[in-house]
Amino acid sequence: MGNSNPEKSQIEKNKKIEEQLQKEAENYQKEVKLLILGSGESGKSTFVKQIKILFQNGFSKQEKIIFRRVIQRNLIDHTKVLIKACKKLQIKFKPENEKLAKDFVYSAHYTNDSFEQNIANDIQNLWKDPAIKNAYRQREKFHLPESAGYFFRNMEKIISSNYQPTDSDILLCRIPTTGVQTLSFVHSNYPWRVIDVGGQRSERRKWIHHFDNVTVLIFIIAISEFDQKLMEDETTNRLEEALELFKKTINNQYFSGTNCILIFNKIDMFKLKLKKRKLADWFPDYTGGNDFESACEFIQGMFMKVPITKKSHPRKIISHFACATNTQSVKQIFNVIEKQIVTDHMKRV
Repeated sequence: MGNSNPEKSQIEKNKKIEEQLQKEAENYQKEVKLLILGSGESGKSTFVKQIKILFQNGFSKQEKIIFRRVIQRNLIDHTKVLIKACKKLQIKFKPENEKLAKDFVYSAHYTNDSFEQNIANDIQNLWKDPAIKNAYRQREKFHLPESAGYFFRNMEKIISSNYQPTDSDILLCRIPTTGVQTLSFVHSNYPWRVIDVGGQRSERRKWIHHFDNVTVLIFIIAISEFDQKLMEDETTNRLEEALELFKKTINNQYFSGTNCILIFNKIDMFKLKLKKRKLADWFPDYTGGNDFESACEFIQGMFMKVPITKKSHPRKIISHFACATNTQSVKQIFNVIEKQIVTDHMKRV
């Protein structure tokens, strides 16, 4: 028999739909949306990987297979960069390695989901050549990811046939973010959504599509890059680019009333660089000596003193010095976000 009261049935169906829509609306209001911005290679993707480790049980077996391929490709690409740098810096290879170096640039490729033994042998031989070591010591003169040294030091492990990447390996591997990466999870009974968009200049036009309803804006600066130029523009200092980008971002009307976390990343690399290079050589306004604390205070001041219009004034700006490859460091920042900002957000909701 059919339903004797179709009108009542429709009313009940409509009520269920309304209840579901109401529930979805409440969840949307409760959602904590973290938008991660910054210039290319500042460490945004590493920060997202750490959140995955902390709140999504890390990386699956399939993901580790993918990262194994990425890491081994990174090793090939880093070797090619150093060979090209030798040519640019007019550093000569040993006679027996000259042809090997030239051929490697054009012929070494990652194929068939495996690291061919002849490529592994070539990388080992080239890394032993004083020319490559010499170029590596001058890496501030060309574009080489800071993680390259780690992968060369762990070369034996990476080129082995049974290599399985660790979390540390995955955190340091380089995949330029193109488009948008989203991470969703539930923490402390609230839904969280983390959005990471590419930091290269060509990717920034896509940012504005994700500016609505942001709970916390996380802006990441690679503090160690004070002596480096952009990959896409070899005349612009990376730290100066980050500062100009922050000025534009923080004064965007979409972030009026939005809390902001400034993360000065890569402090481990920054400490090492200050032992060899003077911050004042790149930023003449700095007069505080070359100790770590004074240098950090100066760079922090550059960003915290950025003029902010009343129209786009953020609710709160908090700054942190961090190393995104250190899980505990990221966890501490996340705890601050949760205690100081998210609690306030939920009260308003």
